[in-house]
Amino acid sequence: MLEEIALKVEYRASLCDTSELHFSIEVWIVGEKVGEGIGRTRKEAQCQAAEISLRNLASKETYAEVEVGGQILGNGVGTTWEEAKLQFV
Repeated sequence: MLEEIALKVEYRASLCDTSELHFSIEVWIVGEKVGEGIGRTRKEAQCQAAEISLRNLASKETYAEVEVGGQILGNGVGTTWEEAKLQFV
């Protein structure tokens, strides 16, 4: 699902420094870490990381701004691009 909403999703895997074997997966989108998951298997850690990343992305605000000829005519904030466009003030 992450691959469907982002142009480039990068998963970074590593082993956790614990007494039990655990994998840690970080999810990076356009150079920004958006989530992390830990699991007994790489797949479990990746699923958790993707789920957490989607929740983190859903809670982010989107900003939209209208500029014509160097003059800002309006801006808006929303949870989606469409909602932000509708909020132009």
